[in-house]
Amino acid sequence: MSTVYTLSALLHLSDLQLRGLLNRARYDLDCSTRGSIERRDALLNLEIIHRVLAQRRAQPRPPGC
Repeated sequence: MSTVYTLSALLHLSDLQLRGLLNRARYDLDCSTRGSIERRDALLNLEIIHRVLAQRRAQPRPPGC
């Protein structure tokens, strides 16, 4: 059984942690079969993680960072 992450849960993670989850979701996708629940969950996780990373890139950074 796989886990689907929520957007609010991922917002509190560091970029390093998000990239680790992204790698895990890619691995899960590679190991899943077409049409399976595991594949659906992996695709959903990839989408949510990419959304969080894109949201962070869109935010202005404070001076000096």
